[in-house]
Amino acid sequence: MNSFVLLAIGILALPVIGVAQKTAGSTTCPVNEQTDDDVLLTICNHGHGMVPQPQPRLYLRIFTDGRGELESNEAPRPDDPYATEVLVVKTFHVDADEISEIRRLGGMPDFQCAKDVYPAYVIGTDSSAATTILFNYPGKSKKIIVNNFSYVNVNNRKNYGLSLCRLMALVDELRDRGFGIVREPPTISFCDLMRNRDMYLGKTVAMNATLEYSDTHQFIYDPECAEPGMGSLFTTEKLSVEFTPTKSQELLDKARSLRDQRFGGRARVYIYGTLFEGRVRFGDDTFNFRFAISKFVSIDPIILPYKGRLEPGWMYVDSFDATNEREPKLSSPLKISLHHAARVEWLNADTFPKLRAAGRTFVTFRVISRDIQKISNNRWNDIYICEILDLQ
Repeated sequence: MNSFVLLAIGILALPVIGVAQKTAGSTTCPVNEQTDDDVLLTICNHGHGMVPQPQPRLYLRIFTDGRGELESNEAPRPDDPYATEVLVVKTFHVDADEISEIRRLGGMPDFQCAKDVYPAYVIGTDSSAATTILFNYPGKSKKIIVNNFSYVNVNNRKNYGLSLCRLMALVDELRDRGFGIVREPPTISFCDLMRNRDMYLGKTVAMNATLEYSDTHQFIYDPECAEPGMGSLFTTEKLSVEFTPTKSQELLDKARSLRDQRFGGRARVYIYGTLFEGRVRFGDDTFNFRFAISKFVSIDPIILPYKGRLEPGWMYVDSFDATNEREPKLSSPLKISLHHAARVEWLNADTFPKLRAAGRTFVTFRVISRDIQKISNNRWNDIYICEILDLQ
């Protein structure tokens, strides 16, 4: 009799327990092909196994006006004995450059030609997830389902194509922002960027480089990458420079500061930016890749120690013992080619009276030009025109 009563009570309690544990579902997912015109991108995850409940849930939604949304679990109320899991919507902002990049990537031929459904290239041990990506743009809408997508899988580009991988990398950054997580871009070397370009394409990185600026074009490179002994990191590659659209004027003004006498058209910069494919030609120079600078962290003049060689456009520092000199005396003779003679002509030595004072003198100067004059069948004169920038 007692067993029958207990069983009856248990049966009656089951519906009550079921109602108490019922979880609130997603406000957006699952997603279908029909969506509002003001929605640019929707990504839904439907996980199975050891995953947070409820499922499915909105991983990310981007509106054309820059609004962003995602769903995550709200902490259970302290007075909830069943710890009911409920999804809440978090909102954040996406800037115009990122909206433009999403549109660009979604409209790329390899994205538009992507498979409708991709298999699981990564097998989970206790969970799995189907991710639905719905890109919504007039004439180029596309729905893609990927299974067990991993943001860190090194084979992603081979499995899914470049544009989809770039889009998902951007999605990961935007989702972090939705949670209030601000991640600094990884700091890498220019040499590493070039060696592992496939891995870094479309991703924001931070690095040191040499930036050269002129009114016709700008480019970056790193002379250290071309030093002997660099092995697999050796490269003489140069990257054409552009600037993110919403900050283009501010960034261009900073780049133009390189025309100042302190820089002479080039500087050592620490920058944030993104690598893109695309051949660009300026005059006699052809660049196979573009680097979109999004931030200048530092800009420093490049002044090389004088070691016997001079190159037009570069700045040098040297020291000598002055004894009532009229012009600076370089610490060592110029290293010149066979059958060449060389001399330095100083444009503005007369404006530095410190040259007439005895003692150790430090000179900073710029090489304006080099003029090679043939004086016989087998003899040449090299004339370096230099300008003193500072004398200490």
